[in-house]
Amino acid sequence: MRRNPITALLLALFVFELLCVPKPKAHAAEAEQASILLVYDRLAAGTAKEGNVEAMLKLLSAMGAGVKLMPVERYEPGLLRNFERLIVVRNSPELKLRNEGFERELASYSGAYLHIGDDPSAVIESGLQLQISALKARVVSLSIGPIRQAELPVRGMQISIAAHYAGEMYGYVEAKELRQPAPFGIKNGRLAAVPYFEAGAAAELAMAYVLKAWLGANVDGQAYALFKEIYPFTDLGALQAAADRLYDLGIPFIYSVRPVFANTDYPAMQRYLELLKYAQSRNGAILVNAPVISPVAGNQEDSLRDKMAGFIDLLAEHRIVPLGIGADMDMYWRNERNFMREGMPFFDSSVLFPGESPVNVTEGESTSFASSMLSLRWRDVEPLLNERWLVEPLPLHLAVTFDFPEDAAGADAVLEALKGGWLSFSDYKTLPHTTKTESHVLKSENGQLMKDGQAVNLNAAVSVVSADYEYREKEKESFKRFFTVQNNIYLVVIGIALLLFSGLFAAGFRLYRRKFKK
Repeated sequence: MRRNPITALLLALFVFELLCVPKPKAHAAEAEQASILLVYDRLAAGTAKEGNVEAMLKLLSAMGAGVKLMPVERYEPGLLRNFERLIVVRNSPELKLRNEGFERELASYSGAYLHIGDDPSAVIESGLQLQISALKARVVSLSIGPIRQAELPVRGMQISIAAHYAGEMYGYVEAKELRQPAPFGIKNGRLAAVPYFEAGAAAELAMAYVLKAWLGANVDGQAYALFKEIYPFTDLGALQAAADRLYDLGIPFIYSVRPVFANTDYPAMQRYLELLKYAQSRNGAILVNAPVISPVAGNQEDSLRDKMAGFIDLLAEHRIVPLGIGADMDMYWRNERNFMREGMPFFDSSVLFPGESPVNVTEGESTSFASSMLSLRWRDVEPLLNERWLVEPLPLHLAVTFDFPEDAAGADAVLEALKGGWLSFSDYKTLPHTTKTESHVLKSENGQLMKDGQAVNLNAAVSVVSADYEYREKEKESFKRFFTVQNNIYLVVIGIALLLFSGLFAAGFRLYRRKFKK
């Protein structure tokens, strides 16, 4: 068949266009690849703002962004050119920035710039037409997304608010001392500002909305129920009962389990593995909690990679698919370099758990994961819940964490709260996750668990583990038969000697009695 030359030319142009035009990014790829410099003036220890730098690190990690953190006095000229995004945290506006080189480079910086706190730079003031005023209020409430009038623990201190601005408003704060609500955050193009930010569930979620817009992420987040502090010596009956109850309630869940590096063939450990496999079959997902690295015990990082790989392989051999790693924020930031090289390279998904007190890390650099979640404790999230949480999208994936209760009463209380709450939990397995060792490739794809390319069969039954186990290996015995015969001969000789001695004793006793009777 003869082909029309014009048609052939049009077809060639169409193919060329398909090959040359770049494809749009699927979702928050910008956030994953973002190179962010976070500069702060001080950590504000002992004030209501203490922990807000740590909260920013946690939020950016949850949004898949790699961050370099440093105090402003450590900034070196020319560094800003290496970063496409900049965040400045001003916790002490009364103190002048102690780095003139940073201020000069900031004035000509053309990347995305987010300012947190008072004393905004001239770039922010002009770009957002921002005027900040001070407000001293006893009670300040915050509203954004599904959050409505959540109280901020300002403790009567003076806070900063935007008295005038130009741009899009994100959330608002209210107080009796204010005539009208003031914006929590403002964004206009590449510039954004949050006049007042402190650590806490409400403020961190509000900041997540600002960061989502500033980073250009366009994926809606989901909530996930995560139970941690699970060990082999946790009450396995309670773990199984909780998995059954959550399954009956239609609540997907995550168990974050502590790794075990020794005695993995003991019956107790085998029962633990059987339980995790059972929980997985009840619509549960498994995370591996990062091990505790103790400086007192010496340098443990050297063999951490091999130990973690061994534990992951042990799970895989029992058809358990770990979908990521969980780590305490404090431990992660203080050991970030060793963790990424030795303990975390197997995973592309992570959750950072908040500590009981602020980390106060002065500087460092974090590595982004393909999939991350913001972690908040249930006791901090529960007061914020209302009916809007069922319909309003979240700005990022949220892990609501529970320390697994020590008794049945505590477990029942948690499950009842989940049953009647305003939060809908999603299945963690529906997100893409990959865990790799030299021996196995473990994945989740659209809710299906995969091991080395094969679907994992979820068996909803706990196998009985025999308690008949030899905890000490029998030592090799030499001359056992010889010594056994020898021992028997000795016993016979000793027995005969005792009989002779008894006979002589009885005869002597009789002779002695006859002598005195005469």
